[in-house]
Amino acid sequence: MATRNRTTQKPPRESWDLAENATLKLPRRRVAVVVRAERGTVLVTRGGDREDHVLEPGDELVLPRGGLAVAWAFTAATISVREGLRVLARGADEAPQRAGELEPLGVEVAHELKNPLAGVKALVQLGLRNPAEAPAHERLVFIEREVARMQEILRRFLSSARPREDARPPRVALGPVVADALLALSALAGEARVRLRARGEATVDGDPRRLKEALLNLVANAIEATPPGGEVVVEVRQTGDAAEIAVRDTGRGMSSETLARLGTPFFTTREDGTGLGVVLARAVIADHGGSLQYESEPGRGTTVRAILPGRVAPDASATALPQSA
Repeated sequence: MATRNRTTQKPPRESWDLAENATLKLPRRRVAVVVRAERGTVLVTRGGDREDHVLEPGDELVLPRGGLAVAWAFTAATISVREGLRVLARGADEAPQRAGELEPLGVEVAHELKNPLAGVKALVQLGLRNPAEAPAHERLVFIEREVARMQEILRRFLSSARPREDARPPRVALGPVVADALLALSALAGEARVRLRARGEATVDGDPRRLKEALLNLVANAIEATPPGGEVVVEVRQTGDAAEIAVRDTGRGMSSETLARLGTPFFTTREDGTGLGVVLARAVIADHGGSLQYESEPGRGTTVRAILPGRVAPDASATALPQSA
């Protein structure tokens, strides 16, 4: 048995209470929608998929426009449906808004990657227990660590769509966060023959893992834009009640037209790029109540400045951050 509820939230949301073992055929929609498990465990079968999707509380699944889906409740459960984000008007000054268009796609991709990553990790762990794989032990340990990092990224991404509680995030020293990011990119920089340097210190309220992910994207972009023999410098400094992280490179620089389009999903100056690095970094900084600013001229390199508030007000729900485990 399924009981239907309706809310006046924006965007509009409908929800259904399902008894244990109850099934519900979700109605077709004229726009893409996001199906969310509010409580209990639900199995959702989406038309055209080769496998079912198990949703725990807080998990979401995108249902394309006109798509069919059937939900079956393992336990007494509540599921909701809301409209996905619509395509917004184009324009260079709307890049942060256009980044929001990726939310439904991102949720779907994250769910699709969870199971394959778990399989890869299980195979690697079997290899680590196999004496015959001893010569490859070091590489397997590295793979296991990187898979765990990807799983953590997916977990944080999926949790970021859940309602956030008003809680003050911990104090974070930015110097060690920068050092960890540069260490992770040292092999990429070595291959590109680009020097990495860091200096300065500051503290903010924030999530160190998410800040590191933002830095990884910004510094990787800087390395890829810098010719052999150049350098990338990351400088951290406290400026009154705020902190600034500046990433400077000695690369080719960018024109004003290119700068205006930065942050637009899938806009990139690299053949193998996606343009998502800036989008994701900007989202992390914005979640911390900060902003991302670019300065560049052709032939004179680029500087990107992440401005972060030193402290987050305990009652400022707009800047409350999800905590990493």
